Amino acid sequence: MTVVPSSYRNRCRRLAADLGCDPSTVTFLADRLQEKGLITREIDPANRRAKIVRLTGRGREVRHLIGTVMLTRSPVAHLSATEQRRLSRLLTKAAQAKSAGASAITDTD
Repeated sequence: MTVVPSSYRNRCRRLAADLGCDPSTVTFLADRLQEKGLITREIDPANRRAKIVRLTGRGREVRHLIGTVMLTRSPVAHLSATEQRRLSRLLTKAAQAKSAGASAITDTD
């Protein structure tokens, strides 16, 4: 839940590619997250065989809580708030670049 932006909305197969895992793994995890009310899966209007995954309001809250715990109990906890925000921006940029197929990331912020 923490490796994708909270506004993420994509097909399960694309999510698997973005995460670098097998689609069956995403399906298994999505089943559990949906049971807990953390995500929704909707039929993709462009391809009725595909499902679109999206975080619910509760899912966004849990994602935020997990992120907070990870920052306070992780090696980055010693970073200043400014450094943590910068790191977060860079990691988000890296994840987006990976899903777009980019091989190089630069910090221009």
